[in-house]
Amino acid sequence: MRPRRKKRQVQLKNKEFVFILMGDIILSPLFFEVPMLLKKNSVFVVAGDSVTDCDRDFLAPTWKSEALGNGYAYFLQAALTGFYPELNVQVINRGVGGDTSAQLLERWQEDVLECKPDFISILIGVNDAWRHFDGHAGLDELI
Repeated sequence: MRPRRKKRQVQLKNKEFVFILMGDIILSPLFFEVPMLLKKNSVFVVAGDSVTDCDRDFLAPTWKSEALGNGYAYFLQAALTGFYPELNVQVINRGVGGDTSAQLLERWQEDVLECKPDFISILIGVNDAWRHFDGHAGLDELI
């Protein structure tokens, strides 16, 4: 049987943090400090490779859950909506499976900056590493 999810709040340096315990996973308390920074209708863009992409539907409108995939972008949207529904924060997934950091840099303006994000999360580098070690990328191609 799965352990019940517990919510704990603690006061630390005049900031309130929320810990969510889900089995063995503890979400970072720093994540839950964001409501002090979030404003109504904030835009949070997540950019990266397949770890971010997570099978997202590239053709779905950004406001549909299919556009988020089934990874951390989806869970980020769920957490922000669940904890702060009044803020109407939008998470936009701009992950592309197989991308390297150089490829992300090439699409940075169109895929990330044109969304006018208030927050950006970048999770990339796995493909840079394996392409380096399998001999398909030189050091000059890596950022």
